[in-house]
Amino acid sequence: MSMRYFAHTAPKDRGAEDAWQPLADHLKRVAEMSERYASGVNDRLPNAAWAAGILHDLGKYSERFQARLRDSRIHGVNHWQAGASSLARAVAGRLAEAFAVDGHHTGLPDRYRIAEIARLENEEASGLPESLDVLRGRYSADLLPEVGPGTRPPFEGGAGCLWIRMLFSSLVDADYTDTAMHFSGAKDKTEEREINPAEWLAALQSHIARLWDDDSPLQENRDRLLGDCLRAAQRPPGLFSLTAPTGTGKTLASIAFALEHARAHGRHRRLIFILPFTTIVEQTADICRKVFPEDRFGPQSVLEHHSAREPAEDAAKEDLLRLTAETWNAPLIVTTQVQFFESLFSDHPGTCRKLHRIAGSVLVFDEVQSLPVDLLNPLYGAVKDLCDLAGCTAVLSTATPNALGDAARRLAVPGWSPAEIVTDPEALAARMRRVTFHFPEDFNRPTPLAEIASQMARESQALCVVNRKDDAVDLFRLLPPQDRHHLSTSLCPAHRQAVLAAIRRDLKDGRPCRLAATQCVEAGVDFDFPAVWRAAGPLHAIIQAAGRCNREGRREAKESPVRIFVSERQPPPGLYRLASSVTELCRNLDPADPLAPASISRYFSLLYERTNLDAQGITELERQLNFPEIAKNVRLVGEDTVPVLVEYGPDGSCVREELENLERLFGEKPMPTGFVMKLRRFSVSFYRREATKQEIAGAISQTRNGWRIWTGQYDPDLGCVIPRPEEMIL
Repeated sequence: MSMRYFAHTAPKDRGAEDAWQPLADHLKRVAEMSERYASGVNDRLPNAAWAAGILHDLGKYSERFQARLRDSRIHGVNHWQAGASSLARAVAGRLAEAFAVDGHHTGLPDRYRIAEIARLENEEASGLPESLDVLRGRYSADLLPEVGPGTRPPFEGGAGCLWIRMLFSSLVDADYTDTAMHFSGAKDKTEEREINPAEWLAALQSHIARLWDDDSPLQENRDRLLGDCLRAAQRPPGLFSLTAPTGTGKTLASIAFALEHARAHGRHRRLIFILPFTTIVEQTADICRKVFPEDRFGPQSVLEHHSAREPAEDAAKEDLLRLTAETWNAPLIVTTQVQFFESLFSDHPGTCRKLHRIAGSVLVFDEVQSLPVDLLNPLYGAVKDLCDLAGCTAVLSTATPNALGDAARRLAVPGWSPAEIVTDPEALAARMRRVTFHFPEDFNRPTPLAEIASQMARESQALCVVNRKDDAVDLFRLLPPQDRHHLSTSLCPAHRQAVLAAIRRDLKDGRPCRLAATQCVEAGVDFDFPAVWRAAGPLHAIIQAAGRCNREGRREAKESPVRIFVSERQPPPGLYRLASSVTELCRNLDPADPLAPASISRYFSLLYERTNLDAQGITELERQLNFPEIAKNVRLVGEDTVPVLVEYGPDGSCVREELENLERLFGEKPMPTGFVMKLRRFSVSFYRREATKQEIAGAISQTRNGWRIWTGQYDPDLGCVIPRPEEMIL
């Protein structure tokens, strides 16, 4: 009797081999599923995905792996190199498949690793005691099909890397899904959840009819923008820009564009919003859930995916939410720029699992001007590749005129020419000008924060946005204590959400409200203050701050001042300080109207001229197919950060106790996802070097399984308070 080969043991009883998963069954199911997933990307990828799937676990035909299934003490069996080596050396034109197979457990390799295993002799190529020929003989004895010649990826550089990652994603998702189905005993649950454009558009139009029911000039501009979006949706799929000021209803109008575009062309499966900050993700997801409620469109019809989301109320819902976040099998996804782009450039199997579901989507990049300038070439290049290779349509949305116009043509992205959706962006900006800017006469003369606080105190409601967290703290302390608020990333997400809600209530009810904040309030947060102060900084940030003044157009522009002042402290170093200096230069070049479209175009031109738009050399790394280095260097947050838990509010006060209980229960094993998500709601991000410094100072302690806990002062207004040297002198 010939030996039977298995992929996995039984879910519970290791000895019951009748319930083990035959290896041939696993290979066939993964190949079929991977082929199906890849078919959503384009019509050239499915054959490659099938080939990767049928050979991905070739090394499990090794007797050592089969022994490992029966003895958990056996470790270190590399069961993936055999399939990768077979594809790389023995089957012509299957190098992309070799990358995917070799990386499906440990991560995508670089080309030198693939070249190395392609050169190995037959006896060494498998990385196992048996030769490749022996393993392939056992594969054939299981009546599995031969893999014929393939074709090289039809793209090179960034597009070639995207091709390989989409193949990798299809394989990983198929492998994870089939394995999970075996151990759970469930049937195939991979039905694709996609938008029904006509049904979703009808729901949106009904929502807009209820919401926009007046005949004000502001409403007229919103109606014009909506009309532009619906008309532009008839154009062929590809790259679009949407340039419209704050308050014009861009979020709902862009959803209308996406749904009408999907209806008109019949090829788009889902809508993905990509936003700069978690506060805007939460706000946008709330809007989407109101338009597309779960009781009508199904559970997780709107997926909110970011590191600080609230966990579901019960284990079953949390499991569904976790799986949906891992796979992005949802009709509408709202996520962060960090989550989207760092996934798109990742080499990690779990992170890349969802990528194939980006294909065939309408992508809305809101507040696109906030993308890091020193990564613009590779980021925009990836967006263009998604449109060309994966059937996407991308909408680059911004309230900043000319952020995507003449200046953006300096990008080294072939064919970069987004079609503007708005009929006349400059005319719309002129109609929507709701504020009056006041720039300093002399950028060399700083204004003390005490003077800014005094000016704000004369207003019932006032916002000041500063460049630094220490400035926000100092200004807060100078404001009248009874009606002041503070917002920065020194507050944990749960704390920020509570402060945002309190400010919105004060503004709505007309109560006194004065806010000292960092840039975390600028992009997309729906505040409407009658007066705004902004520390001199990047011009596009100043425009964003102005969007928090007279947002609803209830006052005349001359009654809605936005005052720019020079802070006594320098802006943060690096690109932010460079952009701030360009703002000063543009102000001097065109003192008459520094915010005219021509001035803004000049600002971006100068900024792009003075910045290396691919500072990490991603384009060269893509040419080399160096996936690990690409993943390491595409970081939208410049420095590495670590989460530090804080004890905030009634739910956060028990974090330490719950963590200790779970450590006793789980030891060093991974904790339940729901609890991890809850913890992240009560965490503050520290740069790693600052976290190390605070650990040495005794303000941060570490638990046995690596969690950091803030043991310093957590202020009810200021969040994590780090003592400054001058405050430690008695």
